[in-house]
Amino acid sequence: MPTPAPSHPQGVSAMPYLSAFIGVAFLTAISKALQLGLHPVLDLTNIALLYLLPVLYIAVRWGRAPSIFSAILSVLAFDIFFVPPVLSLTVADLRYVIVFIVFLLVAFITGDLASRLKNQAETARKREERTAALYALSRQMAAETDLQNLLETVVRVVAQTIDGDTVIYMPDATGIPVARAVTVTASKLLDERERAVATWTFNNGRFAGRGTETLSGAEGLYVPLKTQEKMLGVLGVLPSHPDRLLSSEQRQLLEAFASLAAVAILRLQLAVEARQASHVAESEKLHTALFNSVSHDLRTPLASITGAVTSLQEEGIYNLEARQTLVETIKEGALRIKQPMVQEPARKEGVDNAC
Repeated sequence: MPTPAPSHPQGVSAMPYLSAFIGVAFLTAISKALQLGLHPVLDLTNIALLYLLPVLYIAVRWGRAPSIFSAILSVLAFDIFFVPPVLSLTVADLRYVIVFIVFLLVAFITGDLASRLKNQAETARKREERTAALYALSRQMAAETDLQNLLETVVRVVAQTIDGDTVIYMPDATGIPVARAVTVTASKLLDERERAVATWTFNNGRFAGRGTETLSGAEGLYVPLKTQEKMLGVLGVLPSHPDRLLSSEQRQLLEAFASLAAVAILRLQLAVEARQASHVAESEKLHTALFNSVSHDLRTPLASITGAVTSLQEEGIYNLEARQTLVETIKEGALRIKQPMVQEPARKEGVDNAC
């Protein structure tokens, strides 16, 4: 598969950092109020532990960088509002410097672990969605026995998965790829330029189009539908937001869809070929049986006729009466040959009338 073309960098959202600032400010106000009311119970050590809460939440919710920002804000807020002298960055007791360092280390480590846990959970969720989508598509394709219905099922499921438009190109009788199934709004995937990209993909068996290094000016992304034995067609997709490239997970899922679809298409094509071969075999079998039947019906009369003609050719052996008997034998044999030929069409006509 060609290397994806580099995507445009996305701007950094300010929402995670704003959430971290609001969370630390809210916790500072609550902690200050609790300290004034519960001074003997809520000492500085407890307050420092409370500041780990926004760090963990931001790490789980937004990731590593916002959690580091939240940890630094927590240390500054703890120093300014709780460590003597209050409302100053100056630290009267140097032991608090060690507290700050330990707090930052703990905050960084826990934030990193929480961020990794979030990424693992997100990866597991995407893997589960991918497995569910593949399972759903495989079940629907297994139930299809008609090729056109199968193609329409694949187009519908892929379009729902990528939230966009989909088309399937397959070769016609001349070997030129033509659109066989397409979503209603996929007009952009049917113009001459897009068909040219689909044809290139079909001829070369490689990804092409938007997001790749091959014909990247196309509107859609084109995936070959192929098995180890043959090239079957091309799957074209166009997300509903054309300015966004498909993610690596979506591309992998799309490739898996294409593999499943190719196997299902090949299965139906082989089934059609098997039925045609079965019909040919049945026709050959019927032909053989008919030939054997006809040859059996003709063998005895022909033998009688041949024997009678041979006897008539011999001079001086048979008298006139015997020769007349041989002529009658030839006539009867000819009638026996003619009778099945006359009766068979009449029998077929009677069967047709009865039906």
